[in-house]
Amino acid sequence: MRAPSEAAHPRILFTPERIERLRGNARSGSDLWKQVEDRCRIFMETDQSSGYLGLQWGEAIGDLTTCWYATGEERFRDRALVYVRALLHDDRTFGDGKGGNQVVRGNSGYPIRAYGLYAALAYDWLHDAPGMEELRPIILERLDAWLDWYIEGGYLNDSPYSNYFWGYFASLAMAGLATAGESDSAERWLGKTRELLEKRVIPGFQSGLKGGEWAEGWQYGQLVAMEVALLVDAFHTATGTDYAPSLSWLGEIVDAQLHRTHPDRKSWYGNGTQHERPPPPDGSALASALLVLDRTDPQRAAHARYMLRRMFPPLGRERLWFAFVSDRPDAPDQDPRRPDRIAYHLSGPGQTFMRSSWREDAVWVSFQAGARVAVDHQQNDQGHFEIWRGSDALVSDFATEGGYATINHNSILIDDGGDVLNYVPNQGVWARSSRTVAWHDSGVAVVVVGDLADAWAPKCVERGCDDRSVKKAVRTLVYLRPDVVVTHDDIELTEGGYGATWIAHVRSKPRVAGAAASATAGGSRLDLIALGPERPAVRVVQEPTPSEDHIYRANRPDGEVWRLEIDTPRGKPARRIVSWMRASDASAPAAEVTPVRGGGLVGGVGQVGSAATAVLFAGGPAGGAAEVPAAATRALVVGLEPRGAYRVGVTRGGKGTCRLSVAQASTAEARPDPAGALMIDLAPCRGR
Repeated sequence: MRAPSEAAHPRILFTPERIERLRGNARSGSDLWKQVEDRCRIFMETDQSSGYLGLQWGEAIGDLTTCWYATGEERFRDRALVYVRALLHDDRTFGDGKGGNQVVRGNSGYPIRAYGLYAALAYDWLHDAPGMEELRPIILERLDAWLDWYIEGGYLNDSPYSNYFWGYFASLAMAGLATAGESDSAERWLGKTRELLEKRVIPGFQSGLKGGEWAEGWQYGQLVAMEVALLVDAFHTATGTDYAPSLSWLGEIVDAQLHRTHPDRKSWYGNGTQHERPPPPDGSALASALLVLDRTDPQRAAHARYMLRRMFPPLGRERLWFAFVSDRPDAPDQDPRRPDRIAYHLSGPGQTFMRSSWREDAVWVSFQAGARVAVDHQQNDQGHFEIWRGSDALVSDFATEGGYATINHNSILIDDGGDVLNYVPNQGVWARSSRTVAWHDSGVAVVVVGDLADAWAPKCVERGCDDRSVKKAVRTLVYLRPDVVVTHDDIELTEGGYGATWIAHVRSKPRVAGAAASATAGGSRLDLIALGPERPAVRVVQEPTPSEDHIYRANRPDGEVWRLEIDTPRGKPARRIVSWMRASDASAPAAEVTPVRGGGLVGGVGQVGSAATAVLFAGGPAGGAAEVPAAATRALVVGLEPRGAYRVGVTRGGKGTCRLSVAQASTAEARPDPAGALMIDLAPCRGR
């Protein structure tokens, strides 16, 4: 490790080796170079406005400086300085004189990610350019004013899960590295950077974002990924410090973005705030991550290149210069789609993505069970699941951009009449311990178990209250390849008079007959069969339903949307809800499922591919017994002790049934998988 003041300018990004590569890519006329060159032409020929809170002026400095380093043509450098002057003095347009020391305070400090970051980068990149001798003192004055204000009380200045934080934090770090040895404030800025890294950023990314998620949604995550990659790379080039192992998130997003993409690759899972729903895949974060991954993780870099070149849409114009700096056109790519890895779990946010195959007509399933970490933009959607078949969204989030309330998702509604909950019947924003407690993919089945009770924590928990409406809410989702999803909800309320309702959303008007419903999307159909509680029925509600116009209460469908509901009878605090869903071709026969309710095991038997399969949920780790139709060839028993010791009994029952029992034992005949699921062959009931 060395002091950044020991390094010559530029210390950040534009190393001699990189400049040489950029010039080679420019001479060869790479695709990205042509796009960056076109952006530079626009900024050369016209005085652009500052754009959204200064970001367009930042883009201009990034593009023009990159063009200078890639060509050696001083006209690009000189034009970049024109935009630096505007950044330091103006607000919206060239020469308006409305900028200065106060300009970053608008919109709770968001503009610092343009004004602060690009002023610091310009100080380093253009350090010795003609005219910078005059501008360097002004940059130092502005950085002092902007950063001192944000350090003292800027919005979310200690939350690594906020895009606001990252605009400030990237500015802080780049200012320290760029001005070290030349500013009295530089060491203070670097000290604050390292403090936040050690106490907030690294622990936060290794917990709440582990696996490669951005909780606010990737509309914001794309920009954050650039700032994270810039920070890791800048510390490495300027000081020799390598934060890449601690911020492994940059590699994890490659896996996460592959698995969150729907089978037809035209859209992907859209959590958090998204202007477009469902959002199309966006490779900007992957292009940014390549800056670091080429050095630290060549295989993931090759995977990211494959996705960018062969799977995702072309990059948009924002941050193209950064993608060009990261680009290696001659580097190899590698298809990341392994047939033995068709499920992926993100342990931080508690997301699980599953699919039947990598084919474009595959069935794709998601499940969300994790804590709320972001103050803004993260939705109240714990327990939410989705089912797609190819490009057909069978069960999904069909709300508008502002659909944060649980009623817009596929989860559970809890009605306590306002006794405890702040946003009845929706979840609150105070969940800190909701989590995925187990998951496993056996190849045949994926089992995910989520503890959701804390999602309904009320506001008074901030003062240490014990008030609760929900004592227990464990949702287990079973995906049986290729096309069946079964959910089991084990709920305990504090009062028997409270309501608990299973909900899921479809885009077309469903057909309902008692405990069964079906709805189509494109060439696909969803069949839903309610298996519990006793005497179940499926109810259909066309949205929107009456709700208060509040971000955490409002029912906000985007167009025609219907809500499927499975209600539970009030009276007893304990509730169990079991649903069986199948995603099939619209012309296929309707799914037929036989309910099973036995001694401690509940569920159903239905066709899964070519196998009649029982899916049974135990009421506890002790196991239980049940009689299933003799036609069943296998049974998946869920809810057992993971890797525990069990004795299994399979015998012929009466009236064409098979009697199955699973009980804990001192010695193991069978052991459940890490998610507490055990697949049992029912051949003894067929005389084999």
